[in-house]
Amino acid sequence: MNIPCRIGLGTNRVRDTKEIRAVLKRAVEIGINFIDTANIYQGGQSEQTIGNTLSPYPKELVIATKSGMVRGSSPNNKPDYLRNCIEESMRKLKVDCITLYQLHRVDPDT
Repeated sequence: MNIPCRIGLGTNRVRDTKEIRAVLKRAVEIGINFIDTANIYQGGQSEQTIGNTLSPYPKELVIATKSGMVRGSSPNNKPDYLRNCIEESMRKLKVDCITLYQLHRVDPDT
């Protein structure tokens, strides 16, 4: 089995600027094939910028995102909340499937 090597880029500080869009495009050009983001990074701007800049995505690029962390509140891993987060992330990222979806924080009440 041939498993491709993943070289990742974290996007916690990604906002929609000309410079950031150039960095994202260049990262993919030089071989970055895994981008990690989250629904709360920069108030959602990270996912939105990635989607607007890189969609349609190259076949080999994996976009991973996460949710469950709520700023100023306890984590929320309840199914309805996560479903809404997933749908919003897919819209922002311009995908119909999220390859890797992660919980940002564990919710001990769920």
